[in-house]
Amino acid sequence: MILSDKGFGFINLKDMPSGEYSFGNLKYTNTSWAATKDYKHMAKNHCGAVFVTNLVLYFASIGYSDLIVDKSKDNIFAAVHRIVGNGPVITVARKAKEYFYERGYTLEYSRVVSLEDIKEAISDNQPLGVLLTNGIFSWHWIMVVGWRQYKSIGDSEENYLRIIDSWNQTADRFYKVGSDSILWSTTKYRLSPL
Repeated sequence: MILSDKGFGFINLKDMPSGEYSFGNLKYTNTSWAATKDYKHMAKNHCGAVFVTNLVLYFASIGYSDLIVDKSKDNIFAAVHRIVGNGPVITVARKAKEYFYERGYTLEYSRVVSLEDIKEAISDNQPLGVLLTNGIFSWHWIMVVGWRQYKSIGDSEENYLRIIDSWNQTADRFYKVGSDSILWSTTKYRLSPL
């Protein structure tokens, strides 16, 4: 069980490098994101269910408000957790699809293999789910809602993903690509009515 994000390489917005950068972000309204600490009384190793809950909250924030179960984030998590269950959960896309289907939508998803694909997904307003690992028994689901690319000395670049880390109720966290943990899998999501 992971007790903190130390070792995954997550960075607070205030600690990001200074300097010029290019960026892209999903379009969404202010959202109070789900965090694992909110549900530790009813679940364990549940970052997968929290990620899917945040996926629901994202789509609800851009107009799919009928995804909200009884107008409550907690009720969304309970319904999602019923499907996703406790972790570790190595794949969540098919389970997420089941939740959205029950609410009258088709959740389409596909693997993403490059930073350019991530940028394109963000440009197309498609959130991404990322499974990170920093050890054989250390896995964590996050949601990608944007990216930043800093120009470094010479022609090198530093790439960051703007994330909802599943531990905090904010999207003001970042993951430096290739640092402290490995991007095990990345999936982009799109929603459409049945």
